[in-house]
Amino acid sequence: MTETPTASIGRLIRDARVQRGFTAAQVADAMSLDPNELRAIETGERPLDLEHVQRFADTLQDPS
Repeated sequence: MTETPTASIGRLIRDARVQRGFTAAQVADAMSLDPNELRAIETGERPLDLEHVQRFADTLQDPS
């Protein structure tokens, strides 16, 4: 089964969060999101707009 674009983006966000050592609670708090909303984004249940994509990029940016 092919992954939807929304699910692919959610997976990439989750992978970046985990790779950088952030918990879901930390990212949700930093972005002022409900933890359930973050879970829905990471699992592809909730689509993202460009504003959220930019906020994730800012929050999860690699400082190196």
